[in-house]
Amino acid sequence: MSLCGVVPLGVFVVAHLLAMAQALRGSAAFAGALATPSRARWAVEALLIGLPLIVHAAIGLSLTRRSRPNLGSYPYPRNLAWVLQRASGGVVLVFVLAHVWQTRLELALGHASGADLPTQMVALLSSTGPFGFPLAATAYLAGVAATLYHLGNGVLGFAASFGLVRSQRAFARLRVGCALAGTALLLTSVATVIHLATGAALPWGTT
Repeated sequence: MSLCGVVPLGVFVVAHLLAMAQALRGSAAFAGALATPSRARWAVEALLIGLPLIVHAAIGLSLTRRSRPNLGSYPYPRNLAWVLQRASGGVVLVFVLAHVWQTRLELALGHASGADLPTQMVALLSSTGPFGFPLAATAYLAGVAATLYHLGNGVLGFAASFGLVRSQRAFARLRVGCALAGTALLLTSVATVIHLATGAALPWGTT
């Protein structure tokens, strides 16, 4: 389960967030990053990313359905992390499915072209709900945050399960590294979303 989750989700998240961040470099770079993939790339993404993530999601849903949270009796950090991992997994599943539909399946079904996606993303993230609240942008950032937490916590579990870290000190260093990498990607996503939604550039989102 860890192998089917950490590797493909890590590749998907990093590649996708960096592609979205091309909006900070201008409309031409953003359009290029969202261009229609070749057939070979479709096949690679489906086999090496999509299929393992489906297996990971199926196992995760089964574990969640059978689990019985017991934080009240055992309020330990790793037990809390396990519960948050299951909860964030549900958010990640909805977020990834929605975003893959917007950026991949719409292209595959011919409902949009690569040239249309930048305009559609701007329209979506700049839209507002009741009282002018940016629902789509907030939901996007919540999905990114949940995904980064799920991935970072998954990396820790993966490293421990496969014996990649053999001491508490090494585990603590890896945890700090995951936190720093996750924070950097989250800040990049915040700058990207604010730029697409408002046209403004945050200090760390300038090129």
